[in-house]
Amino acid sequence: MSEVRSFIIGAWTYCVYMPLCLLWSVAAGSFRAFFDFFCPTGYKPCNEMVDAFVETCANRPAGQSVRLPWVDSSATHSLAMNNTGRLLSYVAIKSGWFGLAVKNSGTKSKPKLNYRYYYRRSLTGNWLAEIWSVPKSGFIAAVLAIPFVDMARDVMKGVTYVKGEFVPLLGHEGLLLLLAGLLLVVCFLPRAMLGRGTHFAATAPINGGAFGGYGCAQVINWGAAIGGLSYLWLALGAEWNVGALMSFITTNLSALGSAFMETIANPELQDLFMIPVIVLVGILFGMAWTVIPAAAFWYVSLRFIAARNAKAQLEAMPVNSTQAAMYGGSDFQVAAELRAPQIFLGYLAYIGILLGIILYPISASIAGQAWSKHAEVDPARWNALASEYFNQNVPAMKIRPDQEYHLQVVEGERKSGKRICEVRAFINGREIGFRETRGNGPFYDGFNACDYRGVHILYSKENGYKVSTNSMFMEEGEVLVMAKSLPKKFFSIYVN
Repeated sequence: MSEVRSFIIGAWTYCVYMPLCLLWSVAAGSFRAFFDFFCPTGYKPCNEMVDAFVETCANRPAGQSVRLPWVDSSATHSLAMNNTGRLLSYVAIKSGWFGLAVKNSGTKSKPKLNYRYYYRRSLTGNWLAEIWSVPKSGFIAAVLAIPFVDMARDVMKGVTYVKGEFVPLLGHEGLLLLLAGLLLVVCFLPRAMLGRGTHFAATAPINGGAFGGYGCAQVINWGAAIGGLSYLWLALGAEWNVGALMSFITTNLSALGSAFMETIANPELQDLFMIPVIVLVGILFGMAWTVIPAAAFWYVSLRFIAARNAKAQLEAMPVNSTQAAMYGGSDFQVAAELRAPQIFLGYLAYIGILLGIILYPISASIAGQAWSKHAEVDPARWNALASEYFNQNVPAMKIRPDQEYHLQVVEGERKSGKRICEVRAFINGREIGFRETRGNGPFYDGFNACDYRGVHILYSKENGYKVSTNSMFMEEGEVLVMAKSLPKKFFSIYVN
């Protein structure tokens, strides 16, 4: 009997109790870290330490190292500054680009010090100006940006993929993109702007810590901030349906809860221990998408440009003979004066990715507005026979009662002597599809696109279909065949 009792106790301890305690510990620690991240308390400016340190950096003979006086109690080592670190620290502190705050969470006999660093001395203690490390920036950017990439692409296309087929947008996308965009902009845009031209020097007097690395955080800041602006742009043009958002959240939470409870109800050791492993792997995978490209651009190109900016600032400041001696032959001089093709080419690639990929929703929209000639227009009259034909032979569209669908074909300006026709689809005035066509364009079966200029299809749940043809000789079936021959996002996905 005692053996059975020992087996049951051991199974309960190792298969249920310990995994649950581990999950609870992770959840509680994550909540505390989350709260401390957004509402840091107890940090007080201590820039007097910075003032004493910069004088040491400026006046100690060249070649001698200077150890940082501010080190977290949990740190394993203190950074010893060489000539490069001393010069960059001098530039940052004397220019007002570095602020320091400390929090003592221990006791008088055993203090536990934690430091935070800021892009401006005048903004010391301001959360928006705090300098984030590469792991922190990469993690937050991954959490706020990557889960919504597919959603942003769906909003641009006007359709989403559900259970093996394309369907109209479900309505929750706009508010989720709005939330993600606002968080990205608030978290990263102030840091990106404050770190512009200052990040390279401002991160010099920072003790790296166990995880290390502040260099390419500025690249992540700009990428995340611009990504947030793109999300906001898409959100402003998408539908904000609170009911659809609540349904989306409850459905996903219910599915997640059901899967978790099923795992708990049928506990297997490997399944329980795989939960935190899967979460960790997902976090690392997301961070890889933000940190690795940023590190590549920073170490190949952008840090050299940043070093040149720091050198220009140093030259504009009072420099004594000691500092001139420190600059000569230092890594700072090598980085600031290096001239290599990869610096310029890397910068071009970086700008191209920012504008052409991350900012694509905005740049494509602006370009589309510049190229397009016609917005949504109404026809001169509706064709009663064609409207009746559609209402009798075409299924009702899969749109909500508060939505109105409109497909139009209009003629644009000639290009190189060729007729141009524009095919556009709208829902509630928001464009969901656009094709500029020449001749046969996107139509199949040999149709000439411009033969359908002036055709309109309007649909709402209340009024049904209203159709306009471009002549009294056009048959109703031709309009339907034309609409179905377009790419699916224009018409077919709403009726199939």
